[in-house]
Amino acid sequence: HSIRPLAARSPAVNKVLGDRINTWPTAVHPLVEVHPVTGAKALNVNANWTTEIQGVSREEGQLLLGFLLEHIKRPEFNVRFRWNLGDVAFWDNRTSLHCAIGDYNTKRIMKRVAFVGHKPRGPQDMQ
Repeated sequence: HSIRPLAARSPAVNKVLGDRINTWPTAVHPLVEVHPVTGAKALNVNANWTTEIQGVSREEGQLLLGFLLEHIKRPEFNVRFRWNLGDVAFWDNRTSLHCAIGDYNTKRIMKRVAFVGHKPRGPQDMQ
């Protein structure tokens, strides 16, 4: 995982990070992540962060990554939330992706909560 792909596509991110992008650390995460509470397995891929798949050639990894990024967009894996006044929404970033769609014209107040010390674990880590 790396912030570089997102920064390359987003002038705002690139502007905020500037030269720090070149020294920003990368991380290795399991391709399949196991939720620490439910045990559910989820693909851990994201077009903004995932840069390669270890254990296969770069070409194979890019083909597999492209397939997986298209696969996770399928309608049966999506939930569409339509905002109404007073709504509150929660989601677990450990095993879900989210994408804002700007089809509303009202102000929203958003707060982000992160789990301290969360380390992504794959099936091999759960034995």
